[in-house]
Amino acid sequence: MTVALNLLRNARTTARRHERLLQLSQHAGERTDPAPRGDELVQIDEARHRVRLAVDQLPERERQLLMLRAEGYSYREMAIALDINEASIGTLLARAKEAFRHLYEDESDAP
Repeated sequence: MTVALNLLRNARTTARRHERLLQLSQHAGERTDPAPRGDELVQIDEARHRVRLAVDQLPERERQLLMLRAEGYSYREMAIALDINEASIGTLLARAKEAFRHLYEDESDAP
């Protein structure tokens, strides 16, 4: 199951990356956003760290649901990948999001 999920995730990531590269090459002459400043980089790094800590504390199924949703998978695709009833995905995803929010807020409140 994990291997199939990873293969599916890799295929979608590769396709998206290819599409982005094509779009970037078409818009190469357009203005881009300025690079983040040092203090912005620190804030971004801290936020990533808090997200990783929260995600690592989630149960495996909730973590997989959130990752698949973040990567743009439909409820049907998520149900197939995780062998879950498609009608349950919305509820399970809402619970996973709430659990993540709770863990993330606890991490951001920590000293």
